[in-house]
Amino acid sequence: MKATFVLLLFYTFSCNAQNISYLLLDESFNEKIEISSAYIEKGAIVAISERKGYVFSLNLKTGNQTKKEKISTIENEQIEGFATHLNHYFFTNEKRVNELIVLDKDTKTKKAIEFANKNFSFPDPGNNENGIEGIEIDKQNNIIYVILEGKEKPSSLLYRIKIEKISKHTVYLKILSKLEISKDTNYRYCALAFDDTHNLLLLRTDYGKYHIDKIAIEQLNTDTSTKIKPEELIDFSDYVNNKAGYFNTNFEGLAFHEGEIIVISDNGGSRFYRNAQKGTMLIKIKL
Repeated sequence: MKATFVLLLFYTFSCNAQNISYLLLDESFNEKIEISSAYIEKGAIVAISERKGYVFSLNLKTGNQTKKEKISTIENEQIEGFATHLNHYFFTNEKRVNELIVLDKDTKTKKAIEFANKNFSFPDPGNNENGIEGIEIDKQNNIIYVILEGKEKPSSLLYRIKIEKISKHTVYLKILSKLEISKDTNYRYCALAFDDTHNLLLLRTDYGKYHIDKIAIEQLNTDTSTKIKPEELIDFSDYVNNKAGYFNTNFEGLAFHEGEIIVISDNGGSRFYRNAQKGTMLIKIKL
Protein backbone atom coordinates (compact mmCIF):
# COMPACT_ATOMS: atom_id res chain seq x y z
CA MET A 1 0.00 0.00 0.00
CA LYS A 2 2.84 2.39 0.68
CA ALA A 3 4.05 2.31 -2.93
CA THR A 4 0.52 2.93 -4.19
CA PHE A 5 0.09 5.97 -1.94
CA VAL A 6 3.32 7.54 -3.18
CA LEU A 7 2.34 7.05 -6.83
CA LEU A 8 -1.06 8.64 -6.38
CA LEU A 9 0.48 11.64 -4.61
CA PHE A 10 2.88 12.04 -7.52
CA TYR A 11 0.03 11.99 -10.03
CA THR A 12 -1.70 14.93 -8.31
CA PHE A 13 1.52 16.92 -8.22
CA SER A 14 2.45 16.33 -11.87
CA CYS A 15 -0.80 17.64 -13.32
CA ASN A 16 0.44 21.22 -12.97
CA ALA A 17 2.93 20.83 -15.85
CA GLN A 18 1.92 22.22 -19.26
CA ASN A 19 1.97 19.94 -22.32
CA ILE A 20 3.52 17.07 -20.37
CA SER A 21 1.94 14.45 -18.16
CA TYR A 22 2.46 10.87 -17.15
CA LEU A 23 0.39 7.70 -17.14
CA LEU A 24 0.09 5.84 -13.86
CA LEU A 25 1.13 2.23 -14.51
CA ASP A 26 -0.02 -0.63 -12.29
CA GLU A 27 2.09 -1.84 -9.37
CA SER A 28 3.71 -4.64 -11.37
CA PHE A 29 5.77 -1.94 -13.12
CA ASN A 30 7.42 -1.15 -9.79
CA GLU A 31 9.20 -4.49 -10.20
CA LYS A 32 12.28 -5.04 -12.36
CA ILE A 33 10.40 -4.91 -15.69
CA GLU A 34 13.27 -3.40 -17.74
CA ILE A 35 11.29 -1.73 -20.53
CA SER A 36 13.70 -1.01 -23.39
CA SER A 37 11.48 -0.09 -26.34
CA ALA A 38 7.99 1.09 -27.25
CA TYR A 39 5.82 1.71 -30.28
CA ILE A 40 2.15 2.20 -31.17
CA GLU A 41 0.04 -0.58 -32.64
CA LYS A 42 -3.74 -0.74 -33.02
CA GLY A 43 -4.26 2.23 -30.72
CA ALA A 44 -2.15 0.85 -27.86
CA ILE A 45 1.32 1.48 -26.47
CA VAL A 46 3.34 -1.71 -26.96
CA ALA A 47 6.42 -2.03 -24.73
CA ILE A 48 8.98 -4.82 -24.40
CA SER A 49 11.16 -5.92 -21.50
CA GLU A 50 14.87 -6.09 -22.25
CA ARG A 51 15.81 -9.52 -20.90
CA LYS A 52 12.57 -11.27 -19.90
CA GLY A 53 10.86 -11.55 -23.30
CA TYR A 54 7.62 -9.89 -22.14
CA VAL A 55 5.57 -7.68 -24.47
CA PHE A 56 3.00 -5.41 -22.80
CA SER A 57 0.07 -3.59 -24.37
CA LEU A 58 -1.00 -0.44 -22.53
CA ASN A 59 -4.05 1.74 -23.01
CA LEU A 60 -2.99 5.01 -24.67
CA LYS A 61 -5.19 7.18 -22.48
CA THR A 62 -4.95 5.48 -19.09
CA GLY A 63 -1.77 3.36 -19.13
CA ASN A 64 -3.80 0.34 -18.00
CA GLN A 65 -2.26 -2.97 -19.04
CA THR A 66 -4.55 -4.73 -21.54
CA LYS A 67 -2.30 -7.61 -22.63
CA LYS A 68 0.91 -9.37 -21.61
CA GLU A 69 2.64 -11.85 -23.89
CA LYS A 70 5.89 -13.76 -23.45
CA ILE A 71 8.15 -14.46 -26.43
CA SER A 72 10.47 -17.22 -25.23
CA THR A 73 12.65 -16.95 -28.35
CA ILE A 74 14.14 -13.69 -27.05
CA GLU A 75 13.87 -14.33 -23.31
CA ASN A 76 17.62 -14.62 -22.72
CA GLU A 77 18.72 -11.88 -25.11
CA GLN A 78 19.38 -8.19 -24.45
CA ILE A 79 16.70 -6.52 -26.54
CA GLU A 80 17.07 -2.76 -26.99
CA GLY A 81 14.68 -1.98 -29.87
CA PHE A 82 11.43 -3.44 -31.18
CA ALA A 83 9.27 -2.86 -34.27
CA THR A 84 6.79 -4.80 -36.40
CA HIS A 85 6.34 -4.95 -40.17
CA LEU A 86 5.06 -7.44 -42.77
CA ASN A 87 3.77 -9.74 -40.00
CA HIS A 88 7.24 -9.98 -38.44
CA TYR A 89 8.94 -8.73 -35.29
CA PHE A 90 12.22 -6.86 -35.74
CA PHE A 91 14.49 -6.59 -32.69
CA THR A 92 17.87 -5.00 -31.97
CA ASN A 93 20.00 -7.14 -29.66
CA GLU A 94 23.34 -6.29 -27.99
CA LYS A 95 23.93 -9.27 -25.72
CA ARG A 96 26.95 -10.80 -27.46
CA VAL A 97 27.30 -8.72 -30.60
CA ASN A 98 25.22 -5.96 -32.14
CA GLU A 99 22.65 -7.71 -34.30
CA LEU A 100 19.14 -7.75 -35.68
CA ILE A 101 16.72 -10.54 -34.79
CA VAL A 102 13.64 -11.20 -36.93
CA LEU A 103 10.78 -13.45 -35.82
CA ASP A 104 7.64 -14.59 -37.60
CA LYS A 105 4.85 -12.84 -35.68
CA ASP A 106 2.56 -15.88 -35.68
CA THR A 107 4.95 -18.74 -34.97
CA LYS A 108 7.64 -16.72 -33.10
CA THR A 109 10.29 -18.67 -35.02
CA LYS A 110 13.59 -16.96 -35.73
CA LYS A 111 14.56 -16.28 -39.34
CA ALA A 112 18.02 -16.22 -40.84
CA ILE A 113 19.25 -12.82 -42.03
CA GLU A 114 21.20 -12.50 -45.25
CA PHE A 115 22.81 -9.18 -46.18
CA ALA A 116 23.40 -8.27 -49.81
CA ASN A 117 26.55 -6.58 -48.48
CA LYS A 118 28.30 -9.90 -47.81
CA ASN A 119 30.96 -8.59 -45.44
CA PHE A 120 28.67 -6.37 -43.40
CA SER A 121 28.50 -6.49 -39.62
CA PHE A 122 27.60 -3.91 -37.00
CA PRO A 123 30.47 -2.53 -34.85
CA ASP A 124 31.27 -4.34 -31.63
CA PRO A 125 29.11 -3.09 -28.71
CA GLY A 126 32.14 -2.76 -26.43
CA ASN A 127 31.04 -2.36 -22.82
CA ASN A 128 27.49 -1.58 -24.03
CA GLU A 129 28.64 1.97 -24.76
CA ASN A 130 28.22 1.51 -28.51
CA GLY A 131 25.39 -1.00 -28.35
CA ILE A 132 22.69 -1.23 -30.99
CA GLU A 133 19.67 0.63 -29.64
CA GLY A 134 16.57 2.08 -31.28
CA ILE A 135 14.84 0.72 -34.38
CA GLU A 136 12.13 2.23 -36.57
CA ILE A 137 10.73 1.07 -39.91
CA ASP A 138 9.57 3.15 -42.87
CA LYS A 139 6.76 0.78 -43.81
CA GLN A 140 5.94 2.48 -47.08
CA ASN A 141 9.47 2.07 -48.43
CA ASN A 142 10.50 -1.05 -46.45
CA ILE A 143 13.50 0.68 -44.88
CA ILE A 144 14.75 -0.12 -41.38
CA TYR A 145 16.47 2.61 -39.35
CA VAL A 146 18.80 1.45 -36.57
CA ILE A 147 20.95 3.63 -34.30
CA LEU A 148 24.00 2.87 -32.17
CA GLU A 149 24.17 4.29 -28.66
CA GLY A 150 27.46 6.19 -29.04
CA LYS A 151 28.06 6.68 -25.30
CA GLU A 152 31.36 8.55 -24.70
CA LYS A 153 31.60 9.30 -28.44
CA PRO A 154 31.09 12.59 -30.34
CA SER A 155 28.60 10.93 -32.69
CA SER A 156 26.29 7.97 -33.18
CA LEU A 157 25.74 5.92 -36.34
CA LEU A 158 22.29 5.68 -37.94
CA TYR A 159 21.92 2.79 -40.40
CA ARG A 160 19.42 2.68 -43.30
CA ILE A 161 18.65 -0.94 -44.24
CA LYS A 162 16.39 -2.01 -47.10
CA ILE A 163 14.11 -5.03 -46.66
CA GLU A 164 14.46 -6.66 -50.07
CA LYS A 165 12.53 -9.87 -49.47
CA ILE A 166 11.20 -12.11 -46.71
CA SER A 167 10.96 -15.81 -47.52
CA LYS A 168 9.82 -18.72 -45.39
CA HIS A 169 13.15 -19.05 -43.59
CA THR A 170 15.22 -15.98 -44.50
CA VAL A 171 15.08 -12.17 -44.43
CA TYR A 172 17.11 -10.51 -47.19
CA LEU A 173 18.50 -7.09 -46.30
CA LYS A 174 20.69 -4.48 -48.00
CA ILE A 175 22.64 -1.72 -46.23
CA LEU A 176 21.83 1.53 -48.04
CA SER A 177 23.99 3.96 -46.08
CA LYS A 178 24.95 4.98 -42.58
CA LEU A 179 24.55 8.52 -41.34
CA GLU A 180 26.83 9.98 -38.69
CA ILE A 181 24.72 11.79 -36.09
CA SER A 182 26.72 14.38 -34.18
CA LYS A 183 26.13 14.99 -30.45
CA ASP A 184 27.88 15.98 -27.25
CA THR A 185 30.19 13.21 -26.04
CA ASN A 186 28.39 12.44 -22.77
CA TYR A 187 25.01 11.81 -24.40
CA ARG A 188 23.70 8.61 -25.91
CA TYR A 189 20.95 7.93 -28.44
CA CYS A 190 18.64 5.15 -27.33
CA ALA A 191 15.37 5.19 -29.31
CA LEU A 192 13.75 6.22 -32.60
CA ALA A 193 10.21 7.03 -33.78
CA PHE A 194 8.64 8.68 -36.82
CA ASP A 195 6.35 11.66 -36.28
CA ASP A 196 3.19 12.22 -38.32
CA THR A 197 5.10 13.90 -41.17
CA HIS A 198 7.76 11.18 -41.25
CA ASN A 199 10.52 13.16 -39.62
CA LEU A 200 12.66 10.91 -37.43
CA LEU A 201 12.57 11.60 -33.69
CA LEU A 202 15.51 10.52 -31.51
CA LEU A 203 15.66 10.08 -27.74
CA ARG A 204 18.96 11.52 -26.41
CA THR A 205 19.88 11.19 -22.73
CA ASP A 206 22.56 11.54 -20.09
CA TYR A 207 22.16 11.44 -16.31
CA GLY A 208 19.71 14.24 -15.47
CA LYS A 209 19.42 15.37 -19.11
CA TYR A 210 16.59 14.26 -21.40
CA HIS A 211 15.95 15.49 -24.94
CA ILE A 212 13.99 14.71 -28.09
CA ASP A 213 15.84 15.52 -31.30
CA LYS A 214 14.54 15.57 -34.87
CA ILE A 215 16.03 14.70 -38.26
CA ALA A 216 13.97 16.06 -41.15
CA ILE A 217 12.76 13.59 -43.74
CA GLU A 218 14.81 15.34 -46.42
CA GLN A 219 18.01 14.57 -44.51
CA LEU A 220 17.07 10.90 -44.18
CA ASN A 221 16.66 10.44 -47.91
CA THR A 222 20.30 10.98 -48.79
CA ASP A 223 21.93 8.11 -50.71
CA THR A 224 25.45 8.68 -49.46
CA SER A 225 27.12 8.57 -46.07
CA THR A 226 27.00 11.99 -44.45
CA LYS A 227 27.14 13.75 -41.07
CA ILE A 228 23.99 15.23 -39.60
CA LYS A 229 23.36 17.58 -36.69
CA PRO A 230 19.79 16.91 -35.50
CA GLU A 231 17.51 19.71 -34.38
CA GLU A 232 16.72 19.71 -30.65
CA LEU A 233 12.94 19.58 -30.45
CA ILE A 234 12.26 19.21 -26.71
CA ASP A 235 14.24 19.40 -23.48
CA PHE A 236 12.14 17.69 -20.79
CA SER A 237 14.94 17.46 -18.20
CA ASP A 238 13.37 19.78 -15.60
CA TYR A 239 10.09 17.89 -15.58
CA VAL A 240 11.81 14.53 -15.10
CA ASN A 241 14.32 15.75 -12.51
CA ASN A 242 11.54 17.22 -10.36
CA LYS A 243 9.93 13.78 -10.18
CA ALA A 244 12.98 11.52 -10.25
CA GLY A 245 12.66 10.50 -6.60
CA TYR A 246 9.63 8.38 -7.43
CA PHE A 247 10.66 6.65 -10.66
CA ASN A 248 13.57 5.36 -12.67
CA THR A 249 14.59 7.92 -15.29
CA ASN A 250 16.69 5.76 -17.62
CA PHE A 251 14.41 6.43 -20.60
CA GLU A 252 14.80 3.91 -23.41
CA GLY A 253 11.41 3.66 -25.15
CA LEU A 254 10.05 6.25 -27.60
CA ALA A 255 6.82 6.35 -29.60
CA PHE A 256 4.66 8.94 -31.36
CA HIS A 257 0.89 9.10 -31.76
CA GLU A 258 -1.37 11.90 -33.00
CA GLY A 259 0.82 14.81 -31.93
CA GLU A 260 2.07 13.23 -28.71
CA ILE A 261 5.52 11.89 -27.88
CA ILE A 262 5.58 8.95 -25.48
CA VAL A 263 8.71 7.97 -23.52
CA ILE A 264 9.13 5.12 -21.06
CA SER A 265 11.95 4.16 -18.70
CA ASP A 266 13.94 0.98 -18.06
CA ASN A 267 14.03 0.26 -14.32
CA GLY A 268 16.28 -2.79 -14.51
CA GLY A 269 19.41 -1.10 -13.22
CA SER A 270 22.06 1.09 -14.81
CA ARG A 271 25.41 2.49 -13.76
CA PHE A 272 24.27 5.83 -15.22
CA TYR A 273 21.15 6.24 -13.03
CA ARG A 274 21.26 6.19 -9.24
CA ASN A 275 17.51 5.58 -8.89
CA ALA A 276 17.62 2.58 -11.23
CA GLN A 277 15.57 0.26 -9.01
CA LYS A 278 12.54 2.53 -8.78
CA GLY A 279 9.35 2.09 -10.80
CA THR A 280 8.84 2.45 -14.54
CA MET A 281 7.99 5.99 -15.68
CA LEU A 282 5.84 6.66 -18.75
CA ILE A 283 5.28 10.26 -19.83
CA LYS A 284 3.44 11.95 -22.69
CA ILE A 285 4.57 15.22 -24.29
CA LYS A 286 2.04 17.12 -26.36
CA LEU A 287 3.52 18.98 -29.35
